[in-house]
Amino acid sequence: MSNLSRKLPALIKTPYYQKVLRTQRANLLAYWPMWEASGAVGNDISGNARHGAYTGVDLGQPGMGDGHTCPWWDGVNDYLNVYSTSLRDAFNSDTGTVMIWCKVNDISVWADASARRAIIIKRDWSNYISLHKESGGSGFDFRYQSPGFEKNIYYDVDDIGWFCAALTWDRGVNEIKAYIKGSQYGATQSGMAVWDGAIADAGIGSRVTHPTDPWHGWLGPTAIWSIPLTQTEITRLATV
Repeated sequence: MSNLSRKLPALIKTPYYQKVLRTQRANLLAYWPMWEASGAVGNDISGNARHGAYTGVDLGQPGMGDGHTCPWWDGVNDYLNVYSTSLRDAFNSDTGTVMIWCKVNDISVWADASARRAIIIKRDWSNYISLHKESGGSGFDFRYQSPGFEKNIYYDVDDIGWFCAALTWDRGVNEIKAYIKGSQYGATQSGMAVWDGAIADAGIGSRVTHPTDPWHGWLGPTAIWSIPLTQTEITRLATV
C-alpha cells in the first residue's frame, strides 16, 4: 500500500459540521455549532437563519474535538436564547430529533442539588422537551412532556468528558427514544398526546424565561430536525 493510500482516509475525513449539515438536510430546522470566538450571536448555519442570542457565556473555549471552540456556562445565569417565531412555526412536536454535545465543569456538578438544562424546547410545563441534569442526583434526564403524559429516560452518569445526547420522538408510531454517545439508552417509551399550541421558549444552557436551571460546564454543537433520525444517523453524529 502506498503512503498516499494510507493517508487518504485522514485527508478526506468529513469535517463534523458537514456531517451535521448532510444529515437529513431538508428536515434540519436549526444547527448551532456555537464556535463563535466573540460577540452575542449564536449563529444557525442550517441555512434557516434561526440565530440565537448569548447572555453571559464565555466563548472561544476548547471544544469537543471537532477542531472548533465552544462556550462555557458558569452555572449561575448564562444562556443561549434560540427562540424565534421562525423556529416556533417550524418546530414539530409530533416528530423530531434534538441533539447536543455536553460536558460538565467537574465531577461535583453531578452531585449537586441543582437541575441543569442542556437544552429545553417548551410551550409550558405540560408541553416541553428537555435534556438536563436532574436535580438532587447524578442522572441525565431525557424528558418528553405532552398533556397527561410525562416520559423520562434517566442516564445514570458521572462522566466528566464530552458526551453526545439525543432524543427522538414520533407520535405516528408512538415512540420516544433517548441516545447517549450514539447508542439508544433505556427502553423505547410510548404514550404521547398532541401538544397544546406552539412553543414559547427555547434555550440552550438554561430555561431562558427566567433564566433558571443553568448548565455548568461546556456545551457544543446542537441541532434540531423535524423528523426522528435513525440509529445509524445518530451514531454517526456522535462521532467526531
